[in-house]
Amino acid sequence: MRAKVDALKKAGVAVITREELADAKEDVYFNVPQKTYIAFLLSPEGTKVELFEDPTSPEPAANHHIHFAAPDVAAMKAWYVETFGAAPGQRGGMEAAQLPGVNLTFSPAAGENFQHSFASPRLQIPNRSRLG
Repeated sequence: MRAKVDALKKAGVAVITREELADAKEDVYFNVPQKTYIAFLLSPEGTKVELFEDPTSPEPAANHHIHFAAPDVAAMKAWYVETFGAAPGQRGGMEAAQLPGVNLTFSPAAGENFQHSFASPRLQIPNRSRLG
């Protein structure tokens, strides 16, 4: 993932991992308990995007989770469980619900929702002309 993040940064994409994670000393952070790599970027529109590398994934790229910042985590989680039949649980110490192919993660905060996806070692980075 490090080479991919470096290429994105060189192409002008804002890498904000250090601002998002207090323990991050570099643009790519290794999450020891989950054994995954994480990097945070900003899209041209200001949307926060998390690249999440799971070395055990058989897919070159896939949606991993959608993170919701909500003032009432319990109510939001219950709505997804009741409305869509999501399986309640936790992910990384946060409240979560699992739907086929995607985890819904909930944090107790006001703010915008943002989608995360993960990159595997096979993810292709588009050329600069496609980055907007």
